[in-house]
Amino acid sequence: MEYNIDKEPFFEDSLAIVKDVFKDQLYDLSEQDFRELTIEIMDTCLLAGGDYDSENIRFYANEYIKKNFYHRFKKARGAF
Repeated sequence: MEYNIDKEPFFEDSLAIVKDVFKDQLYDLSEQDFRELTIEIMDTCLLAGGDYDSENIRFYANEYIKKNFYHRFKKARGAF
């Protein structure tokens, strides 16, 4: 699900945060995967009633790791 709020002004900072959170994880994520994952995390922030604040992005990125997102994420993109 995509929202009508402009992500562009927040995207690069959010992408950097997501990459930082995931830097020590052993996931096989391409640059495109990181971009799509960042958009998904940004959408999750809004869906939960938050905004694109760096702490929100960091929180949900960590939640994705805790909830074993990888298989679902790759499967939804046809990688599994």
